[in-house]
Amino acid sequence: MIIDPKTFERFNAVLTGVIVPRPIAFVSTMSPDGEVNLAPYSFFNAVSYSNVVFSSSRHVGNKSKDTLRNIEETGEFVVNIVVDSIAEAMNATAAEYPEGEDEFEIAGLTHAPSQIVKPPRVAESPVNIECKLDQIVQI
Repeated sequence: MIIDPKTFERFNAVLTGVIVPRPIAFVSTMSPDGEVNLAPYSFFNAVSYSNVVFSSSRHVGNKSKDTLRNIEETGEFVVNIVVDSIAEAMNATAAEYPEGEDEFEIAGLTHAPSQIVKPPRVAESPVNIECKLDQIVQI
């Protein structure tokens, strides 16, 4: 089967289904006003280890999501690895919520203070990687 990504309407579903295993993470951010945001990302990975760099992609149309906007404005975020024990909580955060809603609270997850950046870590995640923005590349 040959699929043209430019014309196949659900190409993103096919691509995310064939690149496996695919890690899933929560990305926690904080707005300049201190509002916390938590969003699941299943299309991310480390792309360098000498100078640790993470890459993530999200199709959102023309509207910036809270996560991207917060990272652009503050330059800080935390990558929190999702494991089986918090998979249902991750599903709860995948829904659209009004700005200002606390996805940690909605999902029953705990804020944990970070050491280097302002956004909190997910206490229930066994791996939390505190990050500072290097660059955003529009594709």
